[in-house]
Amino acid sequence: AAKEKADKLTAEARKNPAGFAKLAKENSDDPGSADTGGDLGEFSNQPSKSKEGFEPIIAAMQKLKTGEISDPVLTSFGYHVIKVDQAKPAETKPFDAVKQEVVEQLKKQQAHKLFGDLRDTFDHTVYEQSDSLKPAVDKLADKAKLTIASATITRKPNPDLAQTAPINSAKFLSAMFGDDVLKNKHNSDAIEVRPGVLISGRMVQYQAASQKPLEEVKAQVTEAVLQSEAKALAEKAAAAKLAALQAKDESAGFEAAKVVSRRDAAGFAPSVALALTKANAIKLPAFVQVEVPGQGVAVFRINKTIAPPAIDPALKERLDQLQGEQETAVYLEALRDKVGVKIVRESALNAQPAASSNNAPAAPN
Repeated sequence: AAKEKADKLTAEARKNPAGFAKLAKENSDDPGSADTGGDLGEFSNQPSKSKEGFEPIIAAMQKLKTGEISDPVLTSFGYHVIKVDQAKPAETKPFDAVKQEVVEQLKKQQAHKLFGDLRDTFDHTVYEQSDSLKPAVDKLADKAKLTIASATITRKPNPDLAQTAPINSAKFLSAMFGDDVLKNKHNSDAIEVRPGVLISGRMVQYQAASQKPLEEVKAQVTEAVLQSEAKALAEKAAAAKLAALQAKDESAGFEAAKVVSRRDAAGFAPSVALALTKANAIKLPAFVQVEVPGQGVAVFRINKTIAPPAIDPALKERLDQLQGEQETAVYLEALRDKVGVKIVRESALNAQPAASSNNAPAAPN
């Protein structure tokens, strides 16, 4: 039945190639590709682990001319009907043109290997000598600049720190409050909180959450109430000032202008920079009310917005290609999960011209 359905769809596609997307949207058994009319973007023929199991599709695609429809292609995921929208022949560049790129790639490979070695050493040391972080620091002293620092943490990220701060990592906090660290007093595993950044911790002192007597916290409660009331008054005053400025622009009273971005907060808290970059600044000057951690509420005046620098066309093309490859990898992985296939071998594919393709899986086995 699956083969018959695939044959029928192939015949319909060949009668009306322009209607391929509509046909894929209505008949594809894969929701991901159906939503895009079977469009997989730019599909490179370069060997890739994510393409294991899809060699028949690649082989069929290589034989097609632009606009041609393939016969039904059988893979372990089912039958597929392929249409190539555009083919880009592989280009061989002269060595001088790619020399710098090759050098950079080699540097990255060496750096990746070095980081891998350092990561393994760090991971093994904090695990094998789990009663202290110092052995790891001493062992890697001549290869990496490691530091031991103390910090007060809770089970939730600290809002006063950047979201990307290592000790705000959800993985790190989960490890720190796990039994091995909390009860057994061991170092945590080496955790990669973001690419190239590792952290390990140990609990020096732990204070369980508890309800304190009123007399003990009376001063803190009073201070909290006063702070809350002061904040409410500050917000009310800021809102009034904001409304007045929106009605009539006034530049007096503002500090000197600063350039703020998500990468460079210009001395402001990350939450302030984020609020400013997300503000509606279509009409300038724009005014926005923002809570400043530890200080209160402030009104900011946005004088102008600066567009990010234009992306180099060659870089944009490469980024688009990478995005296409990532989307293709996600699609292929979804198919594997759907059918329950596990690839246990690594296939070598011959490098071939890249092609843009539409892939409509007509009926899985």
